[in-house]
Amino acid sequence: MDEKEQKPEDQQEPVEGETTPKGPDISDQIREGVKGFRDTISGLGEALGVAMKTVLSDREFVVMVRVNKDTRDNLDHLMQAGLFKSRSEAAAFLLASGIKAQSVLFDKIKDKTTEIGRLQEELRNLISGMGEEE
Repeated sequence: MDEKEQKPEDQQEPVEGETTPKGPDISDQIREGVKGFRDTISGLGEALGVAMKTVLSDREFVVMVRVNKDTRDNLDHLMQAGLFKSRSEAAAFLLASGIKAQSVLFDKIKDKTTEIGRLQEELRNLISGMGEEE
């Protein structure tokens, strides 16, 4: 390209020793974004670690469940990510998390099953009392 056919200023290559006008440095912005992401992930990891220890520390009962392929694959992903040592640990964590997330519903269910138990006992007493009246 001869001197008469010059590129527009923003497309010209810098000449050695010349300084180019500085705008916001994209690499600094990327570094800041990555740092923020790492901080967020670190915080989530710490919170998950505490939740996992709480849920997994008191497992004394065995419950056998059948799951579909997608569920099994997701349990495996949690293991492969190093979050859990086994499918059992991953499943226990997910069950406890689901129950906690639906605690209002489970409180209502507990109240109703308590009421059902009371009514069943009342019926048993009523029936057993019928035989004594004769």
